[in-house]
Amino acid sequence: MKKCIESKFIKYFIVTLVTAIFVVMYLIYYRADFSSLIALNENISVDSFVTNLLKGVGQKANIFQFCEYNLQNVIIYLLTKGTNNAVVALNMYYLCSFLLIAVLMFILFQKVKCSFCGSLFGSILLSFLPYHIERGQGQIITSSFYVFIIFTMIVFELFIDDDYKSGKAGQIIFFLFLPWIDIRAGYMLLIMFFILCIVMGNKKSWKTYALCEIVCLLGCIIITVLKKTSELQLNEKLQLASEEGMRTLDMLVPVRYHIVERLFNFRYDYDMTLNSTRECGYNSMGFLISISFLYGLFVLLFKKRKDNRTVKLAWINIIVILIANIDGFGYLFEYSGFQVEYWNRMAIIIIINSIMIMTFSMERIQNWIEKKSSKLVGYIFAFLIYVVSFLDVFLRHSFYFG
Repeated sequence: MKKCIESKFIKYFIVTLVTAIFVVMYLIYYRADFSSLIALNENISVDSFVTNLLKGVGQKANIFQFCEYNLQNVIIYLLTKGTNNAVVALNMYYLCSFLLIAVLMFILFQKVKCSFCGSLFGSILLSFLPYHIERGQGQIITSSFYVFIIFTMIVFELFIDDDYKSGKAGQIIFFLFLPWIDIRAGYMLLIMFFILCIVMGNKKSWKTYALCEIVCLLGCIIITVLKKTSELQLNEKLQLASEEGMRTLDMLVPVRYHIVERLFNFRYDYDMTLNSTRECGYNSMGFLISISFLYGLFVLLFKKRKDNRTVKLAWINIIVILIANIDGFGYLFEYSGFQVEYWNRMAIIIIINSIMIMTFSMERIQNWIEKKSSKLVGYIFAFLIYVVSFLDVFLRHSFYFG
């Protein structure tokens, strides 16, 4: 038992250390200036909390009211009080988000029995995707998408992997705190979990399902009432939901500001031609993850069911598309009172699922190469693919640094 704990601690330490090294390299490469926010993208809607914190507006109000009843905002607020500098606090929290995203994703990979190297790469890759980088500190709650990783852990336990077990108490506690960590994520995952319970659920677990739904719904309702809802009229909210819905093709094209000129120009022409200039354009997954997403659909549609996990993850991706795509069912949910508006942010579920599919597939290919050749050749192949796919999203022209 002691050796097992020590082994896990060492692995988590390695993930944290390697991620921190990549973060330092990233900041040096883009010449980050710590005297200002290192990742403020002014081309997207900036959270009102971030705006008010930087301007010092409304801080004499109740702390929870000022923090919009969000636990992440409370942590940033306390960091601001501790450092007496909002910029320093936001920079600290944002840099820590790289580490926490990587560690949580690594834990997920390890729980579903992925190799250490595959888990390490997939975890670090997730933390450097545009969904995290380009939303940055302007959308600090959205870019810190820890709850979606934990939700995926619960999905694996309840609906996908029979060998992966934890405890019911942990699932209920997660849904209890979910709305207080990210209210929009609360609404999204409330809907998603309800659908998964119907489509993939086990009748014996209906009490657990119901309790998770109830505690999450109550939290969402309480926060919505406390925040006194949005000042936008219903037709304005529906218009925003339509404009800020998810577009699947935006996720598959090259990342913005790509270092390769041809890919840079292709993405620029795509954005201008299809008017893809809203924040749904920050959901790009990069080449390898996009291929993995399409592979999942191929496995599902053509019944090449070698891995049941890939099939179920592909099904979940389709459910997300049906809900979050522009003029999808999310539009109906918005009309019914679910105050999400920015449904494109649900794309992170597809991104996490596609990274899982990528890792499963790469390990199968690596094992096949090792059987046909040698372990060394298998490791070299995997290393080269991982490096190229990482550079695909890492090396880009700066748009907010320097």
